[in-house]
Amino acid sequence: MHRPLAQSLADTAAVIRAALDAGDTAALGAGLHSLRGAFALIHEAGLAADCVAMETQLRDADLPALAQAFERFEPAARAALARRAPEGAAAA
Repeated sequence: MHRPLAQSLADTAAVIRAALDAGDTAALGAGLHSLRGAFALIHEAGLAADCVAMETQLRDADLPALAQAFERFEPAARAALARRAPEGAAAA
């Protein structure tokens, strides 16, 4: 399960970074909502809550704060997925 989620995270992170650069609030909202759902689904409540906080920053039009929060979120999300990787999956 972690490989598809890791790929989804990478894809969505790229969309979010591009949307931040372009100021595309619709794409930001969709990407954050997708991430929130994915991390809630795998019971990573802290990461899902981080997404909610970023969605609030988006609603408040605080894109600089959102960008900073996403820079902290992405490595934490990758680490959470790595912790969930089955033994030996890194070698696959």
